[in-house]
Amino acid sequence: FAALPQPEFVALAAVQVVPHPVVTATAGNNRATPQAITLPVCVAGELAANRAEQAWKFTATKGQKLNLRVATEALGSPMDAVLRIFDAGGKRLQEYDDAKKDDFEIDTDFAVPADGEYTATVSERFWHGGPDYVYTLTIEPSSADFALTVPQNVLVLKAGDKLEIPVTIDRRRGMSAPIQIAVAELPEGVTVEPVTSEPKGDSSKSVKLVLQSTRETAWLGALQVVGKTDSEPTLERQAVVAPIARQTVPPQVLLKVLAKTP
Repeated sequence: FAALPQPEFVALAAVQVVPHPVVTATAGNNRATPQAITLPVCVAGELAANRAEQAWKFTATKGQKLNLRVATEALGSPMDAVLRIFDAGGKRLQEYDDAKKDDFEIDTDFAVPADGEYTATVSERFWHGGPDYVYTLTIEPSSADFALTVPQNVLVLKAGDKLEIPVTIDRRRGMSAPIQIAVAELPEGVTVEPVTSEPKGDSSKSVKLVLQSTRETAWLGALQVVGKTDSEPTLERQAVVAPIARQTVPPQVLLKVLAKTP
């Protein structure tokens, strides 16, 4: 018997790619001494101790609509974040917790009521902390967007068979453009037909990709399910694995293609 060579994976790591400057929290960042930032921005912080809170001060203009997103679970953090916004006088204007049960990310809009300075604070809902309580906070002008998820992080395709991949589309902040969904960089002998998520109807929320294999040999590698809009500004997003509440799930999707049997 001969053993088939297998790719070697040492580890998988979640890497968040953002289109804005990234600022990391400095020592002494807290509500009393907020760290100044310029929008748009993505800040990276860590609540290293119990009852920790970090604060970020920015200037905004009346009438602006800002989108604020706190990522924790997607980074493998156990943190259940709470986001608060204060005006220059220290009055709390808004408080945001996770949007729904079993979803520990924050994605919300803030309508700026007046010209001036504002402070956004990030804390843990139960005031827990530790070296793994990390987060990112992105603040940018609010605009239409979307996200894609698939239900499993390991998919298996048999030679000569078909594999259906359900893709869930989360249209955010009024996204009304068609989204072309396809798979990038498939191995030789594996094919898929792109599909379109229309703004209305069943495909607006979910579609299915169908993979087929005519490969003779086995293959294992990353599967990149990508969605793209044709309208300006063009947006491109890669699907990740749908999070499971309070469990660390690798966001990378892997495809295992089985060898053709005699």
